[in-house]
Amino acid sequence: MTRGGIDRTGRARFVEDLLSYMTLEEKIGQLRVIRLTETSRNEDGSFGEEVLALLRSGQAAAIAGVASRAEAIELQTIAVEQSRFGVPLLFTSKDSGRAKPLWPDPLAMAASWDPDAVWRLSRVLAHEATARGWSLVATPPVRLLAGGMGDPQASFGAEVHLAERIACSLLGGLQGESPASIENVLGLLCYGPLAATGPERHATEQLIRAILRKSDLAAIEEMHAARGAGEEAVSSIHSSFAGIDLGAWRRLARLSATQTDETDRRAITSGMDRGYLSPNTIDEAVRRVLAAKSDLGLFRDPFLKLGPAAEPSPGAALAGRAARDDLARKSMVLLRNENELLPLARDSGKLLVVGTGHEATAGLRRALNTFGIEHSTVAGLALRAEDGTNELASIGADGLSVGMACDAATRSAVVLMVITDADCEPIENSLALRPGAAAEVLLRALVHVNPRLALIESTRLPLDLGDLATRVGARLLAWSGSDASDDALAEVLTGQVNPTGRLPLALETADRTASLPFGHGLGYARVAYSEMDVELGADRVIAQITLRNLGEDDCVETVLLYLRGPSPRIAANSELRCFQRVELAAGETQRVQFELGLEELGEIGPDGRVALEPGSYEILLGRDAAHLSGREVDLQASMIRTIAGFSRGARLRAIGF
Repeated sequence: MTRGGIDRTGRARFVEDLLSYMTLEEKIGQLRVIRLTETSRNEDGSFGEEVLALLRSGQAAAIAGVASRAEAIELQTIAVEQSRFGVPLLFTSKDSGRAKPLWPDPLAMAASWDPDAVWRLSRVLAHEATARGWSLVATPPVRLLAGGMGDPQASFGAEVHLAERIACSLLGGLQGESPASIENVLGLLCYGPLAATGPERHATEQLIRAILRKSDLAAIEEMHAARGAGEEAVSSIHSSFAGIDLGAWRRLARLSATQTDETDRRAITSGMDRGYLSPNTIDEAVRRVLAAKSDLGLFRDPFLKLGPAAEPSPGAALAGRAARDDLARKSMVLLRNENELLPLARDSGKLLVVGTGHEATAGLRRALNTFGIEHSTVAGLALRAEDGTNELASIGADGLSVGMACDAATRSAVVLMVITDADCEPIENSLALRPGAAAEVLLRALVHVNPRLALIESTRLPLDLGDLATRVGARLLAWSGSDASDDALAEVLTGQVNPTGRLPLALETADRTASLPFGHGLGYARVAYSEMDVELGADRVIAQITLRNLGEDDCVETVLLYLRGPSPRIAANSELRCFQRVELAAGETQRVQFELGLEELGEIGPDGRVALEPGSYEILLGRDAAHLSGREVDLQASMIRTIAGFSRGARLRAIGF
């Protein structure tokens, strides 16, 4: 049997044969990741004897922290030529410091609502990984925004379905059709650390199960909480996962920052003596590691991912830049656009660009010049050196600089102000930032003298502007963690690209009138929704809605489908289950259809299976969580069996549009 170019039957025979000859110590070695540090090398840069001894005795499954492909080749040569079985090494991106793949912040990726753009960037990163010598590439830790999560920026948003689609695209782009292909690597899904109990833990576990159902995944690892954070709550997700489980490595071998061959061996031997580890348990963990190495083709050619074929092509850098810019453009969210202040045009009138310093807007100004947008610029805040440091900080309420900016603003048709993370401060128990004292003084003054102000939020989170939210003419959330080039930002500002990003979280502001719903995002064309309908197919529910582009520009509209069902968990609050990005030409009308089967209507249980209960389901369609129209469908037991593939029958009832 083959799948994705892998002969699984032949692989199983090979792995079982190899396992039968390996000693316990050699098996333990395949549960160890060597993390290279400064102490792993001698003063002349050569590897220390401790590392060499582990490789020669077959006591390593993977190496983390290689500095280059040449270094990986050196280590692989030792492992395959000087150990008894010549088991090849995996090289992982984890713990590689600044050499990690340049993933954008998860929240910025989720704001694109574009799995295809994420997949294309992931393909680029797979190529970059092989050029660095990596064969096992870790995703950013997959977390869902729920409960009391500390860092929203590190989450993939607030809804399971959106986060699942983005994460699956990350993994699919890394692994491609076959991991043995030169341009592909194994994906390592990282998640957690999990809370001990509560909605955050439940939501993240639900998310990981959904990803595992959709991805042919090679490896998974539950991230551990920092030392002193209390007892870790180990997830049971690993028990239903068939690939490499790095958490299992740690639990079996008791790996830690101070691991040694002897302590690992003693820990496993002690576990076997005490009865909580069995030879079969160890064999199963090692079997997964060897199978993954076989899938990569490393037993046939240990240098498959390290040879000349892995050299980046001449156009690789340009392709990488294009993929990053494409995702960055699609991640930008137009939060407000009163009186169609954006996009900027050559006839928009005199444009003033304001930043907290000239250098904050230098790249953007160059890009605007490229598109023929004439403008002037001013630094709205003076800078001074902090006492005892060389770092510059804004002078709060600096009258001279603010006055000069306001004077220029009164003589401008449009003001473009850029605000960055350095200008902002966090808000306790909030998913937003607020402008710092100096930036707020400048913003208030500029809006007072010229309400035609477009605010560019180059920040890691959206801003809570308070009463200024309804006074600013336009707001574009450009995300400081999106790796956007200044050209990409200028393309959106000038209408070369129509903004399509949506909020992956709900922005709850202190002033409730300025709050924005989950999925909020504007474009340069207005789209009307009408004629929602729900009907039954042979084995699924079909939901439809009509979209009409009322603008003069082509656009992409993201349609959200929510579900409220009989399950106690989603009976009170609807849940995002599907979305579609729909391309609409200027003036075009299009009928959009969703086909809902077991995956879309059911719920994933702890065993990884999807269950669908009979009862009343409300299906809601719209542009964001606050603008939805619904229909209700009753699914009786006979229809449930039909959807699951057995028989047919149901009753449909429509409620208010």
